[in-house]
Amino acid sequence: MAKPTTLKINADIPKNRLYITIAGNLAKEDYERLYSELKSLVPDLRPGFNVITDIRNCKMGHISGLSALQKIMNHLITQGVGEILRVVQTDSLIYRQAMNLASKIQGYRPIYVLSLDEAETFLEKAAKRNGLRFYLHQHEIIYMVEGQENKGRIVNISTSGCAIETEWREALLNREILLKVNFARKNHSPIFFEIPAQVVRVEDYTFAAKFFNFDSPEKEQLWECLLNEAQQLL
Repeated sequence: MAKPTTLKINADIPKNRLYITIAGNLAKEDYERLYSELKSLVPDLRPGFNVITDIRNCKMGHISGLSALQKIMNHLITQGVGEILRVVQTDSLIYRQAMNLASKIQGYRPIYVLSLDEAETFLEKAAKRNGLRFYLHQHEIIYMVEGQENKGRIVNISTSGCAIETEWREALLNREILLKVNFARKNHSPIFFEIPAQVVRVEDYTFAAKFFNFDSPEKEQLWECLLNEAQQLL
């Protein structure tokens, strides 16, 4: 007989951290219970709080809980989550399910580690990010380099920078560029952004750019657009 599902959730206020431990099979009602408990604990934490979820003893998650899982993800984003780490066994079914889900849902990507100690060490050493990174699927972007227009695809984006995949391989490192991107909005016209940026890293067919002279209200508008994108199932 299968062991019952267990969920343990607690908030460490001084560390500004949420700890979740899951064992067994996750059914729809388990996701709903997790969502309910998260909503009661997150208000005790400060924006930028981190989440560590230990799923080494979790066997699988039922597809019926997908909508509740997305509610959990969206709630964490809207409440200002920082880093999200999952402690996993890489040969487990739940880990394979998580990897498959990441290819279907836009939004943040958790960081996977193999132990609680590794998760704690990562958070102690990690530099504070300037904005949560959202991973998008095949979202086109135009970048201008000295008046020349080039096309690319957004790999991930935050309110402070982005990573772009492109086939154009001319030297870009440290160059200033102008990014042009638009986002669809339900029941509204698309919103268009022109963002000055500087290329800070180049790797094969991908480069990373840091935004500059990009402040409110444009930054707030971009944040709202990214929240909307994160709520879209492919």
